[in-house]
Amino acid sequence: MIRLLRISVSVSLVAALAVAVIPFDRPHVVTFSVATPPAAPFLVVLGALVIVVLLAISAYGLLRFRHWAPRLAALTVVLLAALATLLVVAPDLTSVVSVAAKSMALLSAISLALAVVLTRTRAAKELFRVAL
Repeated sequence: MIRLLRISVSVSLVAALAVAVIPFDRPHVVTFSVATPPAAPFLVVLGALVIVVLLAISAYGLLRFRHWAPRLAALTVVLLAALATLLVVAPDLTSVVSVAAKSMALLSAISLALAVVLTRTRAAKELFRVAL
């Protein structure tokens, strides 16, 4: 069970890295005034950066069996799922982001969700309790 937890966290990290590395499907030309730039693309990038930092911290905590890690990982799953949904639904991003990047974002969220569920098993609860 613990091996599956570690594999799930590793798959989530690799899939999140793949989202950042996979190139865009087609170039996206953006024209805007420098005086009033649009806020949405910058907020998406800022949100993605926060999610990557949270994912790294929660992965460390899950792999080291820290008592705070399951709660932080659950928050990260919610944010990662929101980002994956935004990549699929947003009209500006849907045409630019490749299908592989969208599926990797979903895989990362699902894999981390599996890791959070696995922390609720009896063997994992003991390890998280002992690591205090």
